Amino acid sequence: MAYYGMRKVIEAQRKAKGEKSKQITDEMVKLEDEIKKLKGELTVLRASGGPSPEIELRLTKLGPLEYRLRQLLIGLEA
Repeated sequence: MAYYGMRKVIEAQRKAKGEKSKQITDEMVKLEDEIKKLKGELTVLRASGGPSPEIELRLTKLGPLEYRLRQLLIGLEA
């Protein structure tokens, strides 16, 4: 389980106890999983000397996902 998946469980436990908690959304968990998958693919492609267009394709997918996750985290802190 990834970081935000565990954090979601912890925050749910805090809420159940009546403590202050933050709302970790399913979207955050999903984004983290997608980012992790793309980074793994990039590592494999770079290590094997994969074609540059394949690397660029994954990088163009990765940027918006990381941006969206950062925006959700900023909203979480507010």
